[in-house]
Amino acid sequence: MIRRAAIGLVACAAILVTGCGGGGDDGSDELASLAPADAPVYLESVVRPEGEQSDAINSLASRIGGIDDPGTAIVQQLDAELSQANATYEDDVAPWLGERAAVFFESFDGDPPPFAAIFETTDTGAAQDFVEKVVGANPGSKQDSYNGVDYLQDPEGTNAAGVVGDFLVYGTLDGFKAAVDASGGSSLADSSNFEDGVSALPTDNLALGYADGAQAAEQITGVPVDPLEATALKAAIQTLATGPITFALSATPDTASVDISLPAGVAGQLGESNLVARGPADAWFAVGVQNLGTVLGNAVDAANSLQLPSVEDQIKQATGLDPQDIISWMGQGYGFVSGTSEKTIAIGGVVQSSDQQASSGAIATLRKRFQADVDAELGPPPQGADEGFSASAPEAPSAIQVGQFGDQVVAALGPGQPAADALHPKSTLADDPAFQAGQDAMGADFSPLAFVSLAPFFVVAEKGGQANDPDYLAAKPYLQKLDYLILGTSGDDDRTTARFVVGVE
Repeated sequence: MIRRAAIGLVACAAILVTGCGGGGDDGSDELASLAPADAPVYLESVVRPEGEQSDAINSLASRIGGIDDPGTAIVQQLDAELSQANATYEDDVAPWLGERAAVFFESFDGDPPPFAAIFETTDTGAAQDFVEKVVGANPGSKQDSYNGVDYLQDPEGTNAAGVVGDFLVYGTLDGFKAAVDASGGSSLADSSNFEDGVSALPTDNLALGYADGAQAAEQITGVPVDPLEATALKAAIQTLATGPITFALSATPDTASVDISLPAGVAGQLGESNLVARGPADAWFAVGVQNLGTVLGNAVDAANSLQLPSVEDQIKQATGLDPQDIISWMGQGYGFVSGTSEKTIAIGGVVQSSDQQASSGAIATLRKRFQADVDAELGPPPQGADEGFSASAPEAPSAIQVGQFGDQVVAALGPGQPAADALHPKSTLADDPAFQAGQDAMGADFSPLAFVSLAPFFVVAEKGGQANDPDYLAAKPYLQKLDYLILGTSGDDDRTTARFVVGVE
């Protein structure tokens, strides 16, 4: 059966995390020339990393997973699979395997859906020998030809493998023929959508992916979701439908990063200035949004369009405020969480007001809502505030403070003077070494949107119940090696790219 070939070829792709050395020409752009122009999904990765890529993979594997030689471990696994065809990586794969490989899907239908895997080769003759050894040795395999390209297929005629130009191709029979057609005609590499999408990604990536936005949106439109997820899903569908979505995975010896590039939309409204850095230096979570009122308004509109239980009514019930009375004056804002115990935890948010009279009215309404709570004890405005109030409860270790300081509205909970400390911390995240390292790793073109210092985050998670979760306990030895997570955005009028960077201790 051609199953043996499938095992061998798919296992070759697993060499993504090896440091085996060798490798082919830098021809990764050519892989997409064998994918159909209308392919809804295309994935590409390094399969024989060299130089800095190899160093980064080996460093992360060693520091996070304790694996000093990932290449050897994967080759051993590969050899175990190839032994079924009396083949080995060193003798039968290494002589022809190039630097990168890719896979595309022609549609989302079928089991499996029509697909083809494409491997760069450095020696097409050796690649052909591999196909004949692994596939041709199977009883019942048949040789055939399509548009002048010879291939071998399994007895059922469902899968095929062969050399197409400078590439070894394996997939379903329909997928293989689609690759042959693309190699001599219109391909994904010729698509402006593909070019626009991948041009926003790092060129030294370990892996990249492309999805046709309209087709992806059509597929997920009918997926049942929890009402709480529906707003995000609605926004995702609307964004996807306007263009392609692409992603890339990259690494250095100290970081791993993921870039996600989307058609410009809601994501483009999130962050342009470094608001996150204004949070206190001891914050283990911080987020900053450039146009908070617009973002919240879009979320409410999306929820209403999905005919969910009224978000506006829920906000009114919880706060006494009409959402429109908040959205109307909200400009840029940031929030944070610091502390890891009940007595030290502090939560704060600072929002710029474009209409101080409107924001003052919102604070007065919120004060009445607390006044109506029989358990709440109201107090004076925060220190230094023009107006506002504080509120505490007998069982709570810290007070809530809400105040207006000029054109800044602050709401904070914590020990001492949480509102004043939120607005004017003694030191900020901009001075924190981990945050600075995250900014440097993210790059000057990206504006930070959110930051998490992972060590205190995991402390809080364990106190919240994760300490007894078997899955968390299994992952804990690896999670402890992580230092921070930072998210930033960059873009123009056409596309927005979000970059997630994880730092390793």
